[in-house]
Formats: sequence, structure tokens, C-alpha cells
Amino acid sequence: MRKVYLYLFIALLFLTCQTGGQSKQVYLIKISAEINASTERVFEDAIVTAMSEDASALIIQLDTPGGAGDAMMRIIQLIDQSQIPVLIYVAPQGAIAASAGTFISMGAHLVVMAPGTSMGACEPIIGYDPTTGQIQEAPEKYKRFYAGVMRSLAESHGRDAALAEKFVLENLTLTADEALEAGMADVIASNLTEVLEKSEGMETRGPVFGEVQVLHLKDAEIVEIQMGLVDRILSVITNPTITYVLFMIGIYGLIFGFLSPGWHVPETLGAVCLILALIGFGYINLNTGGIILIIAACVFFVIEAATPTFGLFVSAGAVCVFFGSLMLFRVGVGDTETLSRFVSREWYVEFRYVVIAATIVTVTFFAFALYKVIKLRLTKARTGGEEILGMVGRAVEDLDPEGQIKIRGERWKAESRQKIKKGEKVRVIDRKGLLLIVEKET
Repeated sequence: MRKVYLYLFIALLFLTCQTGGQSKQVYLIKISAEINASTERVFEDAIVTAMSEDASALIIQLDTPGGAGDAMMRIIQLIDQSQIPVLIYVAPQGAIAASAGTFISMGAHLVVMAPGTSMGACEPIIGYDPTTGQIQEAPEKYKRFYAGVMRSLAESHGRDAALAEKFVLENLTLTADEALEAGMADVIASNLTEVLEKSEGMETRGPVFGEVQVLHLKDAEIVEIQMGLVDRILSVITNPTITYVLFMIGIYGLIFGFLSPGWHVPETLGAVCLILALIGFGYINLNTGGIILIIAACVFFVIEAATPTFGLFVSAGAVCVFFGSLMLFRVGVGDTETLSRFVSREWYVEFRYVVIAATIVTVTFFAFALYKVIKLRLTKARTGGEEILGMVGRAVEDLDPEGQIKIRGERWKAESRQKIKKGEKVRVIDRKGLLLIVEKET
């Protein structure tokens, strides 16, 4: 009987050791991209993967200028429905969780920031005013709507709701230290090890699957989730600036291919860039009017190339490119969830510089092409034998006054009014049938 108890004790001890020996795992994914439908899918896949592997928590290392309002709201819902704690880690140093990124951070179970990072600037923006080129803010009622969303997130996660509202109403921006002091961030950590150590024993902000949890992440194994090839490509081409540049390169490639048939390289490159741009545009809220203006500009450029009008259609195309580009990311004011792009003003300023550069390149390219056309039209046409006039050759025998010369590897009979020795250079000044009239080239 004693042996039975002994065996049971050993088995129980073995099972206890096995259970205690299992290391805790914290899953990690790094997202450095615009918030859109593609990013939303990455968030969802990461949360599902971490939950299926029974991870202790999921850390999302975030660096984003913001993005689409509808994708932002769905990501917040995904975090709220997660069965494990989701920590937002704004990193590395210099990273930002601006605008939509701040909303997502306020919906997380814990906010960690690296030194030198920032969050805020959540004022909803419609886009550029096409008449003035100035950034156009959303109407006041929509600001109030999103201020209410921010307040609700802050209250449900135990944060200062009045201060959180200022992210939207006053475009407030906080550094990591300021966010920690104001209670908008919970931890400042320079690396992932510090994240685990400093969050040890902290309670989650808001319930996780119905109840507040105490985090025990110290010494946990960090398992990084790698994005697939498709997600990596989408994270690049869904960046609005890159998508816009790909779109313009694609258009110019097709136009250049149209003007120089037979080479095939420009139109092939243009088609690839245009396809990538159209895929990227599928994940971004676009203004149809902006696309129409850019397409109209392409039509003007093709017309100018086919039937030069000395700059009329180039000028019209340049105007369409400029205003169409500024309108490209301007959205309407219908559905509040898809109203605005939640990105910082700095992004719009940088994008405006890209638009100006694209317009200058366009005008310069077609102005140069127009100059060549005008120069060609002003040049006296030469046909047949006239093309040899002005060419330089060399005497293959003395010209006194007649002799032979060589031009372009061909021998011609030539005549000169002055004596020219063999080997001297000559220039053709006239032609009489097969006889060339030349003079000494000085």
C-alpha cells in the first residue's frame, strides 16, 4: 500500500514539475504602417494567433501616422473582444501613435511607450480644400462625435476622460513622459524586456473577456509573429504617398510607351506600377473627383503629344494633376465612421510637397518635349541629297580643282575653288548632281 502512495506521489510531483516547467509566452507583432483595411487584417490575424496559442498576452509594437476612421473603429472592437490582454507598445524611439493610432492605444489593455515617442493629434480632417489648397477640418459636429468616442474609451479604461477629449478637440500631442504623467500611458520602456518587467503585477486597463486581469509577464518567452509576403507588400503599397507615386509613375510609363512604340519597357513598368497603385487604392478612402481630374490630365498630355498645341494642353494637364492630387484623399461628410482620415497635419503638409514635386516633374518633362517639337518644326527640312550639305569629310587626293573625298566612308567626286591637299578636312557647301562643291575646313 505504501508503494502505491509512493508511486502516486511521484506521478503527482512529475506532473507538477511538468506544468511548472512550461514557460509563459507573449506574442509580438510589429506594425509600422498606415491604419487601413490591410492593417486591420494584420491586427485580427495577430490576435487570433495569440489566442489560439494560449499566449499570456499580445504586444503590438506600433508606429503609425494614423489612417482610416472605419478601420480604426474595427481594430478597437477586435481588441475589446480579445480573450487575452493586448498591449500597445509605441516604439522604437522616434515612433508615433498619431491620430488613429492614439484612438487604438486608448482602447488597449495597457499602453507602453518608448522614450522619445509621442501620441495625440487626433483632430479629424476631411482633406485639402481644392480651391485654396489649405487643410480642411471636419465640421464641428463630427469633432464632437469623435471626442465622445475618445471620452468613452478613456472612461472604460480608467483614464482621464477630459484630457483624452483634448486629443480631438484641441489636437493635443503628448510625449512619452507627458503621457505617463497624465495617465494616458502606463509604462515607459526602452525595450521589450523592460515592457515585461515593468508591467509585472499591473492590472489591465478595462476588462479582458469580462474581467480585469493581473499581468504576470516577467521572464516570459517572446514569440514574434512575422507578417506574410502579401501583408508586407500591402503595408508598403497602402501607404498613401507611395500609392500616389506608383500611380503617377504608372501613368507616365504608359504615356511614354505610347509615344515610343516598340521599346515595351516603359509601358510594362508603367502597367506594373499602375496595378500596384490600384491595389493600394482599394484599401484607402479616395475621392472620385480627384481620380477623374488626374485621368483628365493624362488625356490632355496624350493630346499634346499627338497634336502639339505649344503648351495649351500641357498647362491644362498640370492644373488637373495638381488639384486632382490635392483632392485625392478628401472624403465626404456622410457616414461618421468613414468621414475622415485620422492622420496628423504633418502628413498632409508632407503630401502637399510630394504633389508639388510631381506637378513640377510633369510640367518639366512635357515642356522639354514641347521644346524639342518646336525646335524640330523650325528646322529646315532636308530630303534626299540635301542632307549631305554641311558634312565634313577628308580629301583622299589633291583637289586642284577636282579630286576625290571621303564622307561617312563613301567616296565622292568633289571640286574646290582653292587647292586642297590630300588628307585635309573639307566641308560640303553645295552639290551639283554627283559632284560635291567643297571648301577647306578650318
